[in-house]
Amino acid sequence: MSCKCQQCKRNYKVDLLLPDWLWEKITPKPLISSAGMLCGSCIMNNIEALDNYEAIHVEIIDFKHDIPHCDCGRILLYGNEGYFCEGCGKRTQVWKND
Repeated sequence: MSCKCQQCKRNYKVDLLLPDWLWEKITPKPLISSAGMLCGSCIMNNIEALDNYEAIHVEIIDFKHDIPHCDCGRILLYGNEGYFCEGCGKRTQVWKND
């Protein structure tokens, strides 16, 4: 499984999860459909392009147990109607870690 960066168009396999305040600063404008997806290189380049110094805490997480995920392998997003997958369209009210 890999994703395609919407800025440089390369495929990538490592997903960096950023706090919302930082993501808002570095997301390509205008916002691309499906909230945008950036590879690690573009994320770091965009952070470096900010006018101020940022110290970012990076932590390796257990994807299967720490982040809600779909059977198709994508991260589940949470909305008004519960969890949903932008990849396959699956919806669920609860998330169970295996």
